[in-house]
Amino acid sequence: MTQTRRPFAARVALPLSLASLALLAPACNVDVDKEDGLDTVDEALVASPFIAYSADSYFRKPLPTTGVPVATDSATGINYAKANDPYSYPRIRGVGGNGWGMGFGIGTCTDPIFKIASTGNVPASQEHLKTVGFHAPLSFINSIPDNNDAPIVVIDRCGTSARPGGLTVWAANVIASGNILTSSASGTITAGSFAHNTNGLDRRNPRSNSQLNERSRGAIPDAMVIRNDLLAAAEQGANGGTLGHVLHMFWVETKTASGYAHPMVGAEGSKFGWGAEGQRIRLKESWTPPAACTGPGRVIARTLQRYGAYLGDNSGSGSGIKAQQGSTYPGLTQDVLAPCVTWNDFEFLPPGWDG
Repeated sequence: MTQTRRPFAARVALPLSLASLALLAPACNVDVDKEDGLDTVDEALVASPFIAYSADSYFRKPLPTTGVPVATDSATGINYAKANDPYSYPRIRGVGGNGWGMGFGIGTCTDPIFKIASTGNVPASQEHLKTVGFHAPLSFINSIPDNNDAPIVVIDRCGTSARPGGLTVWAANVIASGNILTSSASGTITAGSFAHNTNGLDRRNPRSNSQLNERSRGAIPDAMVIRNDLLAAAEQGANGGTLGHVLHMFWVETKTASGYAHPMVGAEGSKFGWGAEGQRIRLKESWTPPAACTGPGRVIARTLQRYGAYLGDNSGSGSGIKAQQGSTYPGLTQDVLAPCVTWNDFEFLPPGWDG
């Protein structure tokens, strides 16, 4: 069956009022720096939209403000980026006409069930994605990128009989045929999922507290996308003006010989760049936002300082972070970090260190 891709219909979360944000999730403590142009906000007024996994998870736990070690070869990694990346900062994928973002949706109990095709490639622990499926808004199929990866991340808030606490699904090489997600022309659909009521680590990771989570090389699916709703909340002060979680960086090129580190459980082969998959890069604690670093750029930069990003994939070009495919969130551009940072502002942590 030939699938005709419909034009992307962006579902954009615009900046919300503080009162509206307070309805999204339980209130959280917020301390927003006055240098960001915001006073400390009453914790009852600023809340974050849902973020999966336990508060002490690698995904959600912020880096300490002091005592974070720097990798002994951090300067080598930064110099590699400066010499080999075509830009002096990570770019944002999936916006401004760029087609390499992330297909994305948040499912509820009123949304339809989607399933991975019976011919899809899933680990044994993830067969439920074929038999039980997951909730997703019907409109999310319009955001599936039309490229050689065609990846998606879907957050199912409702849960299923297989994962009653909710789950986040990742898949690649995706095309939709009705409510069945099947293989695109680029290859066989591959999928996995992580259960929300866990610490958000792949079951093969010794630090995982669950056998329910598994996908590809262990990357955390929720880390792979900059969500519009979290950007909007952060601009109002939620999560200390950050997205509230670690990010997944598509690095210019890792080095297979360096292997992998927590949170990853595997590495791509035949890569000859720099760094182990899973190694965390962050903005230095000493970084302060320049005056021109505003809006979503400041939110993403603050996130890279407080949570960092781990090297999760090879980009095939310059380093980047994926947004929702086709997002038209105000101020979010491919080069939104250009006024904020250069590679000189970054440093690498020792492989596997998470505080």
